[in-house]
Amino acid sequence: MAPRFGVPPAFLLLLLLALDPLHRASAQAAGRPSCPGLESGSPCGEACQAAVCGALLDFYDASGGATWRDAAGWPDLARQGCAAWLRAAAPAAPAAPAAPRYCWRGELAGVACCLPGRGERPEDAACPFPWSLSNLSLMNNNLTAPDGGARAWAALGRLAACGLRSLVVQGNQIAGPLPARLPRSVEGWLWELDLSENQISGTLPPGWGAQLTQVRHLRLSRNRLEGPIPQAWGGMRRLEQLYLGSNRIQGRGITGTIPAFIGALPRLKHLNLRFNKLTGTLPPALCDAARLAAPGGGLEVLHVSSNRLVGTLEWMAGCEDLITLDLGHLGT
Repeated sequence: MAPRFGVPPAFLLLLLLALDPLHRASAQAAGRPSCPGLESGSPCGEACQAAVCGALLDFYDASGGATWRDAAGWPDLARQGCAAWLRAAAPAAPAAPAAPRYCWRGELAGVACCLPGRGERPEDAACPFPWSLSNLSLMNNNLTAPDGGARAWAALGRLAACGLRSLVVQGNQIAGPLPARLPRSVEGWLWELDLSENQISGTLPPGWGAQLTQVRHLRLSRNRLEGPIPQAWGGMRRLEQLYLGSNRIQGRGITGTIPAFIGALPRLKHLNLRFNKLTGTLPPALCDAARLAAPGGGLEVLHVSSNRLVGTLEWMAGCEDLITLDLGHLGT
């Protein structure tokens, strides 16, 4: 009979305590890049604020900030530098006594913060990082990417590590191809990415499928994109809005067939693929019973006009939640 050995509970506790720092260090190394001084549930303190400010300043410089249409507050930041700019006295009635300067209302154009005790989105019970920068929205602002966008993407990666979840830069002058891979800090983190109405060219990067697993809104319409929709984008299981329309107006347009995974995205509400060169048929799964039974219901907006699609549409009788349907000029 094999001998039995007893391990005192106190020894097990000591062993777990000894291994815990190693486990946490390993998990951090394998996870998202960290932001200085920032942990989940803790506010964005002095080190975090300095990191956010430095990344904002780099993004301003890398995207042609001197020629932005609305640059309210940004030139002051560029002129003073982060150390002096962050030390400025708060106004008489700031958002809260501990609010960093970039969170003050109207201080920096396009910047919004995660406020303590309130979620960034309705489904959130609370912000993960109070006083971190959560949204950057610079629409129609004459942003450029003179170096192909490498420095701007690097700065955005640092902002994502410190809490950024929404980037909206619609209607600017951003040109060149999309990066094959986004900064690692956006993986499983970014909720919204809007690069529509720019001059972006090239193909859709397959690698984004494994990175944008939490993205809700992805908008790339009205650019100069071409080529197929990558099968790897099936990993974007939380997509609610996918806009790839009107890439044929200035460029060659999105080609190939509409992948079957589009119909299987459980949360998809808005699908815009109009004015491209797509062929084949629409996925009937867009309106099947499983999608209608999913949380939030089924597809609501479908734009696929001005493509080269064929096939019958009897299955669309099941699109009970559809509000907008655009099927004009198919086969052209």
